[in-house]
Amino acid sequence: MQAYYLLARLDRPAGWQMLYVPCCFGLALGLYELRLGLGDDLSNFAVRHHLIFWLFGFLCGAIAMRSAGCIWNDILDRNIDKNVARTQHRPLASGAISVQRAVIFASLWLILGLAFFLILPMQAQITALAILPVVAIYPLMKRIMVAPQLILGLVFNWGILCGYSAITGNFPHASVWLLWVGGIFWTLCYDTIYACQDKNFDKNINVKSFALFLGKYIKLWVGLFYMIFLLCYAGAFWLVAGLLAIKVLAVTLLLIIVMLILLYRVDVEQPKTCLKFFKQNGMFGFACFMVSLLPLIRL
Repeated sequence: MQAYYLLARLDRPAGWQMLYVPCCFGLALGLYELRLGLGDDLSNFAVRHHLIFWLFGFLCGAIAMRSAGCIWNDILDRNIDKNVARTQHRPLASGAISVQRAVIFASLWLILGLAFFLILPMQAQITALAILPVVAIYPLMKRIMVAPQLILGLVFNWGILCGYSAITGNFPHASVWLLWVGGIFWTLCYDTIYACQDKNFDKNINVKSFALFLGKYIKLWVGLFYMIFLLCYAGAFWLVAGLLAIKVLAVTLLLIIVMLILLYRVDVEQPKTCLKFFKQNGMFGFACFMVSLLPLIRL
């Protein structure tokens, strides 16, 4: 049981948090689009119930799909993982679980994900299905791309589009896509630093990594990515909420400053500090989501 627990990465909640937070971003933007809360605040029972229902649904979906994705990733990477200190003890790499059993276990998670998928509106279902081919090929990208983190960003932030479509029943428009682009840059921030843990191993076994590509300028670029995220995030809410988004911009800017300070203190040559920064981004994401709800709450 412990091996299956580790195979699904249930011991590392930061991963599903990074998948879940973008869904929350999309739900928040959808609330503005519906103008729920602009006339009635979040103390209104109907508004609160609508939001809580989808927050819980996407939480279950994020955990299920992240677990299935990790298993698929480990199946494809099991021979690579054997040569990396951080991953050589994973159940598939070490032989604790066979590929056949891993496929069966992944199928169970996919069934849980399907249960959530079936309650989504048609527009959200179509949006969710569109990203599946990219999800399937993501583990292979580290073999051919210098920035596989970019593909991870495309996948992990697709929840923005799905969350918006779920709560509104509409297909994404310009502001939602802008928020999605911002989410991609946020993923480049945390996953590039995360990749620093394996730089030396990646170089030896010829695995592509954005951390290797950026070299000694990695912190400078990650700082720039945070600023682009800020512009996209605030811009998306500005497009749908106008002046109400000023509060979102102001507080998010403060959160970005905090993250830049934490980034400055990271030693990219020390895996422990890189992992700590990665986990801190989960808290940052949830804080940004809560900030986005401020204009919807009557104080």
